Amino acid sequence: MQDSYRSTAWLRILAVLSLILAGGLDRQAVADPQPQPKEAVQSDQPEQSPAENPRKRALFSRAVKEVRSAMADRDLPGARRKLKTVTANVQNDADQAQAERLQVMQENLEEFWKGIRGAVARLQPTEEIDLHDNRVAVIAASRDELMVQVYGQPQRYRVEAMPVKLLGAIVDRSFSPTGGSKVIVGTFLAVDREASNRAQARKLFQEAAKQGEPMGKQLLPELDVPIPESSPKRR
Repeated sequence: MQDSYRSTAWLRILAVLSLILAGGLDRQAVADPQPQPKEAVQSDQPEQSPAENPRKRALFSRAVKEVRSAMADRDLPGARRKLKTVTANVQNDADQAQAERLQVMQENLEEFWKGIRGAVARLQPTEEIDLHDNRVAVIAASRDELMVQVYGQPQRYRVEAMPVKLLGAIVDRSFSPTGGSKVIVGTFLAVDREASNRAQARKLFQEAAKQGEPMGKQLLPELDVPIPESSPKRR
């Protein structure tokens, strides 16, 4: 029986050798079969964003704070200069959203003071301004200054340095209750160091959003950002 098995094995070996010699089989395939290529495995992990630049992060954070400080001190030219540094150092979507919000606020504040200057320039001598608990009479007015009679005494103010109560009275009589006007006045109340009233700013933003003004919703996050301290140069 064993001799029969050996004979059968030898016959098989001889058959394979015959095929190789005849070119019917690839020697390499018999000796070393090639592995089949593996399918690429897809990963569920999200692609990682490029590493942040620490220097750009520091410049961005510092400039954002300086923009808000300049806005709070009514230094719009200074805020505009610092905004360029902010936009130049954006690194992600959150940075971009904050930079765009600051840009909108800058434009709103410029419109606010443009409206105030125009309203002051239209005041006529002897015209009275109601301060709720007092009335003041206009002596002279221009886009840059306002002179009024307060308790019998003349007082002269630069438009940007008017007392909060006088400024508020001019706002009340000058801005219409549209969604656009509400976000402009709300921006001023949200950031101004002296006149800050964030509860009223929130109310105006929400009302503007209900009136279909997209900036109302866009500016709401700013109300959660503290007003930074004034720059030592401005104190």
